Amino acid sequence: MGTDTGENLFAQSRATLGASRELYENAELIVELVREEDYAGDNNDTLNLVLSTRF
Repeated sequence: MGTDTGENLFAQSRATLGASRELYENAELIVELVREEDYAGDNNDTLNLVLSTRF
């Protein structure tokens, strides 16, 4: 087992595509697609869905 130098903790590159849509006067839906590549060359895709409200 080798030691981790920390390089694998952060993405080497990251691309984000996002959109938002107001649903009602105080509510918004946000969609984000995030693609990351780490230093080992592995890709990770993440889809974030956020429902935001204001008071």
